[in-house]
Amino acid sequence: MTRNRKQKMVIRAEAASGSHARAARLHASVPKEILTAELQNRLVSAFKAVGWPVEHDGFPEGGTWSGGLGPVWSMLSRPGGRDSEADPDDPDHYDLTTVPELTFITPRIPINSGEAMVLALPGTTPPADIVSKVREELACTRAAKVRELVNDAECSLCGDRYPAAHLLPATESDRLLLCPFCVFDGDILGDHPLRLAYLIDELTDEDVAAPAGWAAVTALLACAAGPGFRERLEDGDALRVPLPHWFDPGQVWVWLPPADLPPPCRA
Repeated sequence: MTRNRKQKMVIRAEAASGSHARAARLHASVPKEILTAELQNRLVSAFKAVGWPVEHDGFPEGGTWSGGLGPVWSMLSRPGGRDSEADPDDPDHYDLTTVPELTFITPRIPINSGEAMVLALPGTTPPADIVSKVREELACTRAAKVRELVNDAECSLCGDRYPAAHLLPATESDRLLLCPFCVFDGDILGDHPLRLAYLIDELTDEDVAAPAGWAAVTALLACAAGPGFRERLEDGDALRVPLPHWFDPGQVWVWLPPADLPPPCRA
């Protein structure tokens, strides 16, 4: 089924009768179809081009395209559908001339902490403008959350003070809580890298103000754990899917612009 079929037939009739000028005007007045699949591909390409780690399924689910852009979760949907499970580019369920809506939130999993940032943009916004706006809003959001932090606990080894939620256990015991700089001290980590990996993901997914130092721990652990780490993570917790950076350290989010990263961390 094609939208505006009647008007298109009028345009063809006008052109056939020789009224090309009127046909051209009618053609210009026909609303153009906007495909969410194309918008999603442009979005993903734009963020990859500036060095952001990108995670997406490549297909819409529940009428929505979604994915991870560093510490941001993106959603692209089309308003006005009659069936939330339909493909957002299905003309039998949506008006394809309606401008889709983009929503960006952080943290990526705000169930416990709440949404620190919610940014809504028209889906037709130029990709470069989207990247610029998301980057600006994310930086402001993180800065605001960092200012709210209270250093109410200290690392069990070095004694440096941190917010309690930003110290993680590197063993089975919750009594030895460490900062990112002390996790690899001696042989403390031992046989417990899986638990630490899950806790790092939980922290960074839920707290946009999490210490940037945990990114370094993630990269080192992902590189040192070897190729079998993926299988161990997948088998270790049935309730949580390990994030891509454990299998590809290039997907680690670092709180620095790509141009400011050390050479080994650049794509």
